[in-house]
Formats: sequence, structure tokens, C-alpha cells
Amino acid sequence: MDGLEVVTPCRLHLGLLDLNGALGRVDGGLGVALAEPSVVLRAYSSPRWSIPPALAEVVATVRSHLRGLPPSRLELLQSIPPHVGLGSQTQLRLAVADLLSRLADRPMRTDALATLVGRGGTSGIGVHAYDQGGVLLDGGHALSVKGGFLPSRYSKAPPPPLLCRLPIPPQWRFVLLRGPGRGVAGRRELEVFADSTPIPRREVERIAHLMVMGLLPAVADQDAQGFGASLDALQGVGFKAIENQLRGKGGANLRQRLRAAGTYGAGLSSFGPTVFGLAESPAHAVEVVESLRQMRGAGRLDVRVCSGSVSGARVRSAPPGTDRRQHRVRPSPPSSSAKP
Repeated sequence: MDGLEVVTPCRLHLGLLDLNGALGRVDGGLGVALAEPSVVLRAYSSPRWSIPPALAEVVATVRSHLRGLPPSRLELLQSIPPHVGLGSQTQLRLAVADLLSRLADRPMRTDALATLVGRGGTSGIGVHAYDQGGVLLDGGHALSVKGGFLPSRYSKAPPPPLLCRLPIPPQWRFVLLRGPGRGVAGRRELEVFADSTPIPRREVERIAHLMVMGLLPAVADQDAQGFGASLDALQGVGFKAIENQLRGKGGANLRQRLRAAGTYGAGLSSFGPTVFGLAESPAHAVEVVESLRQMRGAGRLDVRVCSGSVSGARVRSAPPGTDRRQHRVRPSPPSSSAKP
């Protein structure tokens, strides 16, 4: 096998479900897999290792767990913007581990890949998005396994089980809006978890109600208005309310812009800064984008229209490789217009 290429999804994280733990489990959450922006990665059999600097650490991790991997040349053609709430690191790390294991004729399940590269220790949405796409609800971790409230980077827990997967209505489009800045990460993220948990049980129950009897049935019924109403309600409850508080007035302004432009609801993905709203069709998305463009300060904002990922990561044979040591990685192209 000469070479393989993988094109990953990204994900919107709508919210963590249970940071209380009264029932003996923590985490859990709901998310949506998007077809773009994507990681596009190629791996080729090679007489010696050739690795872009951005991939050196994860390749070293994979090689330390999978002894005897044959040398490969990796080409990172496209990336997801980091630290903006779209789960870039999970997709990148899974893509690297997936291709290297396949090239060695040692393919692995996605959950095993995630454990190998240290993902899924809090939220499982990115892992399950890579595996199969869709609208995803994960069941979190037993407290006896995880031990407490920790962000993924500091958790050694395995990926959580998938409780529910629903197909994304094919006509739906998600309008993403992002201003300057980055999401909370590293030590600051650890501090936020320590300072904010446990979340009161009543708020956790409200989150569960909105997710299980609001958002998920709206997806199943293709009810854009109902989805938007539950999404709006979720922004002020539990850990999602804390994430929104950290974005301040700027984040609230972006969500208000989306609603004023006509989306059904508006929410913050993970710690942001990306916010998103739902358009019920490609034509509706075009109208939303045009309205956003007319607003003051629109030129400083990144607008992207995304469809759902129905199948997760796509792996296929790569075109014949060339030595691309000078290749520059490009971010996923911005989408400032609504394409069907």
C-alpha cells in the first residue's frame, strides 16, 4: 500500500451534560459533526520518516505504543483552526494514528486510537464524530474511573460510550461566526473546571431535559424552530453558562447577531470563540449570510456555512506522492457564502 488520505470532520460541542456526579457518572454531552472545516492528511510508505513539525509529538506518541511501525512520510494539506471550539486536536491526532496504523496493516477501532493518542477523556463527541458523524450524545465516565472533574487534556479516562446517534437532516446548514481571540485551554481550562464544579444538580437535570426532550427530538423531527429554542435555553444553564460568561459581551453580541440575521437559535461551541446558529435550508443560510454582511463590523468576522457530516472521517487511497518537505499547511478555506 503506497499511500492513504484521510479527510476528517470537525465538531460543534453543544454542552457537557453532568458535572455534578450525584449518580456516579460525570461528563456526558451533546454535539454535532460537521463536514467542514477538515483535517486533510496523507501518509505514504517511505524508506525513512518524514514528518511535519506540527505532527512530531503525536507521531512519537503513536510510535511509542505501536512498536515497529514502518517509516512513513506525512503530508498535512489542510487543518482545522486551533482553539476556536471545533475540536481540532482530536481530529488531527486521530487522523495521524489512523493512517499510520493502516499503513502498517494494523488497523484499529476509533476508540482504541483515541485512547492511544489521549483523546476522549472528558467529551467523546470528537471521537465519535471522527468515527461516524451525526448528532451525538455520549454517556460520560464513571467517577470510579475518572475520579473527578477534569478537562480532556488532564484526564486519562478512556472515551465514553455513545448513547445516541441521529442523522443530521440533510437540508440543515450551520452558520458559524467567529471574531478574534481563542478559546480557553491549558492551565486556564483546568482552573475553570476546578472553580466551577460541581454544577448544582438541579441545573444538570435541566440540561438533561433540554438535550433529551428538546434538542434530540427536534433533530429526529427535523424541527429547526424547536432545535433553536432548546439551543437558546441551553446557553444559560450549567457549565455552558460558565463558558458563555468567559466569552463576555463579545460572545453574547455574536450570538445576538446570528439570531438577528435569522438563524434558529445561537450557541457557543465548547469554550468558543466560535458561535453557531441553525439555518433550515441552503437558501435560508444564504439569507443569513447576506444579513450578517450588512451588519456593522462584519468585515472583522469569519463567517462559515457548514453541512453536517453523515459518515465521519473518510479514508481513501492517496494520489501518487511527491516529496513535499517545503509544503505549507493551509487552514480549511473560509466559507463566507452559503453553498448548498
